[in-house]
Amino acid sequence: MSTTPPALPVRGAGYLRHFHRSHEDYAARLQQVGGKADVYELLSFHFFNEMDQIEPFAKRLGKPIILHSYAYALGNPTRPARGIRDRLQELVRRGGAVAISEHICVTGPPETYCGTFLTPPGTDEQTAVLIENARLLKQESSCPVVLENAVQFYNQIGPRSIGKQMREVCEAADVGVLLSLSNVSFSDPYHPMDKEAFLAELPLERVQEVHYFLGHSEEQRAPGLEGMVREMVWQQKTLEALARRPEFRPAVVVFELDATTTLAEPEKLRDHMEMARDLFFRDAAGRGGK
Repeated sequence: MSTTPPALPVRGAGYLRHFHRSHEDYAARLQQVGGKADVYELLSFHFFNEMDQIEPFAKRLGKPIILHSYAYALGNPTRPARGIRDRLQELVRRGGAVAISEHICVTGPPETYCGTFLTPPGTDEQTAVLIENARLLKQESSCPVVLENAVQFYNQIGPRSIGKQMREVCEAADVGVLLSLSNVSFSDPYHPMDKEAFLAELPLERVQEVHYFLGHSEEQRAPGLEGMVREMVWQQKTLEALARRPEFRPAVVVFELDATTTLAEPEKLRDHMEMARDLFFRDAAGRGGK
């Protein structure tokens, strides 16, 4: 078994781009303040019923794209319908996607696309299901695959924590890891994770993509959101600390913009993408603060 999966054929910082008018306007504002993305991540479900839209959209973006998916419902013991899996691969082909980032936490009936976001409980049985489904996804995919760690919506009931389960699944299936710092933070209202223990359990050498949440600064200063501000500080300090680890060399850092409230200021996204480039994608002497 290899210690690291094949590297993603893209390097740089970008953001999760929605196929929506609000993001069209936002992209124009980002360009006005000198912000640029090296890569975009697109949500597959935006195109699942409009497959003819992804090719012109990807061409207009003019940058490599990663397709963010939960079509494989990795936590489901029953395989997704063949048509669903073929449809995802057709989106990869039409959009020229360089990778698929798949949620590890989705279960659902095979006849439907969406499934349900349920955290794998860490049991032996569920771990085996995840490994088998991840192997199938890798086998069928025409591009590299990375798996995203889950939000801990429910308390752990099996012998494996989310970190240990991620390690076992990704090593057994020989796929990359999408380290979602966002999802670690989002666990807090449900079952707060031991963040340091989680990071210690992950195979950092397999992390090929990072997700980092950005909210609007003014809205985050509103009363009652002090916890979110603390999580934003934790994300930045954690990314900076991980950048000093020689085994931690992600190919892509993608910033997630809160789609439920006002999007982060374009200047904020611009500056964070530059921060990620300074940490990981400049010359070797400048990486990780060295």
